[in-house]
Amino acid sequence: MIGIAMVFIRKVDRLTVPAIAFAGALVALCAYDLSPLINWPGVDGAVFIYVARAMQNGLMPYLDVFDHKGPFIYIFNWLGLSTGMGTFGVWLLDVLLFVLSLAYAVKWVRKLFGTLPCALFALIYFATLAYSCQGGNVTETWATYFIIPIVVNLIKRIQRFESRVDDFFAGVCISIILLLRPNMLACGIVYCVHILAEAISEKDIRLFARRTLGVVVGMLSVLLPVLLWLGLNGALIPCWEAYIVFNMKYLSAGSSVKEVNPRLWQSLLLVALPTVFCFLQKGGEQRKVLMWLFFTSVLSWAVVALKTSFSHYFVVLAAPLGVYAAASIKNVRFKYFTACVWLPVALWLTYLLLCGTVFHVVHLPTLKQMIADRRVPSSFRSIAWGYNDKYDRLEKIRPMIKDPNSVIVLGNDCTVYEKLSLRTTTKYPYCSPITSVSDKINGEVGSAITNGADWYVIVAKGYSEFPAELLTRGPYKEIGETEDYRLYERSINCKLKMP
Repeated sequence: MIGIAMVFIRKVDRLTVPAIAFAGALVALCAYDLSPLINWPGVDGAVFIYVARAMQNGLMPYLDVFDHKGPFIYIFNWLGLSTGMGTFGVWLLDVLLFVLSLAYAVKWVRKLFGTLPCALFALIYFATLAYSCQGGNVTETWATYFIIPIVVNLIKRIQRFESRVDDFFAGVCISIILLLRPNMLACGIVYCVHILAEAISEKDIRLFARRTLGVVVGMLSVLLPVLLWLGLNGALIPCWEAYIVFNMKYLSAGSSVKEVNPRLWQSLLLVALPTVFCFLQKGGEQRKVLMWLFFTSVLSWAVVALKTSFSHYFVVLAAPLGVYAAASIKNVRFKYFTACVWLPVALWLTYLLLCGTVFHVVHLPTLKQMIADRRVPSSFRSIAWGYNDKYDRLEKIRPMIKDPNSVIVLGNDCTVYEKLSLRTTTKYPYCSPITSVSDKINGEVGSAITNGADWYVIVAKGYSEFPAELLTRGPYKEIGETEDYRLYERSINCKLKMP
């Protein structure tokens, strides 16, 4: 029986890389909303696409169009749209970075730890990413692609496989993460601490200076062009106000939320499990690797613990946790471990992967209702998690909009802009929840509504921040509706005070 299992394991070993490629394709197609299967921008993604389209028209983020994420999320979306393939181009760029970072990780994890540990890394990485990516095209997923090289380069350095460009490459990745999502810099912090620890251990100040210089040059090669671009276009100060000042207010406003996501404890368990295997390791170098990976995983988990109500924060754990798990089983040796343990572990992880891709993105209540009504799904998108066919019904009001460049959508619903190819003349394509964080933004949005800054207003039914009575008492009148939205048109030019 053991012999049969060993033969099976050897065959599985040969199929590891093709299996990883297949699983990666499954994640990219089923878990990312912009994929051809779903083709839906998502709530946050629609904002980034709106800003990127504004950039194509010569406008600047922060200065002409408000949002409070890092500059690189708009740059990536702008690059994807610039391919001429629309949102499909954004998805292709997303997948390209996903594949390149994964290929780099698989190459080195397999070389440093072995094939089966590499498979363990890939499956944990895929499962975590699929469960937490929120449909992709969010700052967390883009940042994950640059966290992987930092973690891998850290391990390469510890095991003396370093390259002259590793520190420079790490610096580039650190800057990109800094301009995407600063609270995902845990791996970058550990990488820099390791530079100092290594120099102290070897009592080599030149080593510290050389490695620090490499990281700093890498960081500046990214930071300077982006800051210069913002500065020359007058968007540097607005960027500071939105990305730093506003986000500090936003964080403070949400700090009272005590909701704890159950994944917080699940992820802590996943951090703890590889630690158990650490006690079975032999060799000081391997324990050193595990110690640094443990610090990286724990620090990343601590970042998640600060804001546990948002599931997509858990993406930060994908890379460090996957590499940590792979390293923890490299030198574990006891009788029949490979044959008897790997098979159920592989099956369990495969189950996690399937749950994280297919079962997670399929909206089960919708699917159950279709089965009860004996309706055949028209497409994968029609049963996708997060997708709502209310946007398809918006086509009813499209002919009523004579000026698509003067429409404001109240709430946080930028998908409407993308669906109907609309734009607003105001700086704020969405107003919730930002109006509750900043009195200045609340005043500007309120003034735009009451003074009729746009010819048209689209409001979701049930939206209460700017009630329908306020619109109809002001310069607007209702001219159309769908099952989900109301459309208002400006009838007069007058200035009214907020009641």
